[in-house]
Amino acid sequence: MNIGIIGIGNRATAYFKLPEYGSDIRITALCDTNDSNLDTAIQDFFHGDESIRRYNDYMDLMACDDIDAVVICSPDTTHVSIVEEAMKRNKRILLEKPVATTGDDLIRLYQHSINYKKTILPGFVLRYTDLYQKVKEIVDSGEIGEIITLEANETLSPIHAASFFRRWHRLSVNNGGFLNAKCSHDLDLISMMTSRKPLYVSSFGSNIHFNHHHSKSILCSQCEKLMSCKYVDQTINKLSSADYDLCPYLVDSDIVDHQVVSILYEGGITASFTVSMHASAGNRMMTVYGSEGTIRSDFVKQEVIVDYIKPQRQEIYKIDELSPGHGGGDEKLCRLFIDKSDNNQVYDGIMSTAIALAAEKSRNKKMVISMKEFASYLY
Repeated sequence: MNIGIIGIGNRATAYFKLPEYGSDIRITALCDTNDSNLDTAIQDFFHGDESIRRYNDYMDLMACDDIDAVVICSPDTTHVSIVEEAMKRNKRILLEKPVATTGDDLIRLYQHSINYKKTILPGFVLRYTDLYQKVKEIVDSGEIGEIITLEANETLSPIHAASFFRRWHRLSVNNGGFLNAKCSHDLDLISMMTSRKPLYVSSFGSNIHFNHHHSKSILCSQCEKLMSCKYVDQTINKLSSADYDLCPYLVDSDIVDHQVVSILYEGGITASFTVSMHASAGNRMMTVYGSEGTIRSDFVKQEVIVDYIKPQRQEIYKIDELSPGHGGGDEKLCRLFIDKSDNNQVYDGIMSTAIALAAEKSRNKKMVISMKEFASYLY
């Protein structure tokens, strides 16, 4: 299988490893509008292999008949157009999340891709991790009875949080809002656990902390708080779009630094999700409440705890040590992508972004959103 990768930023590096997972897998082409990124990728990740073709226009890559599959890691607003072209060329597709950034693009994607016969995999790596597969296994087994409600949260470390204000993600026009850009993973997990469609969504959130009152220098290197600021980042990553010297307090942005989302699913199941940029460390935690017991998962600890109601007892499942690449999810997604069977999961990506965009509308309008009205084509 010959693979082309479109968008050579930091996220693309996870897919540079695809040939490690199959003897017949080759990365034969890279595409990016930035020649420097192409140079860095080929020199630092492919040992200077000049046989890898380089393109600045994805249309030129798509025109190569010998490329069987494409991985799309380009900026979020370009995803739908590139997917459409890949389908015209009958390629297998791995599409980084979020799948789209606007309601109109979601409709386009649904209309053109829902019946596509080849693979389309959204980049929802978390659903493939051993941790969440274990939670799903317990839920589906019926051991905790009927699912009543679910709560999940994600926290970002200071450096991770600040990075969103140092790159193009700081403007919602570029990504459909922070929730869509960062947490479509989590919304997908919630829907996966409930196995139901969402009926109503409401949300609140804002940016309280990252504002101009906390700093006077646009560059960290010129700031009097350089030695004490928790957001100073000395990372060197030549493929990242972030400007690590940029002060997260002084940039123009419209994304949130915290948000809560409430979802009512079919059958009366409720779910809540909270994301916060203010924590000492990053983590994801989930609690599933059933009529006969409760499941709690901790991503950092790689632990699933089940508390049964009657008779009262507790089961603790220790997942293997936290693996690199989203807890091993990157590798499992890659292996699924190169599997020869066709697997179109685009609906899940569309639903996740539909929930995120509905939540963003709710947050801005201070209103409850009916999903059947907001995204009627999904029902």
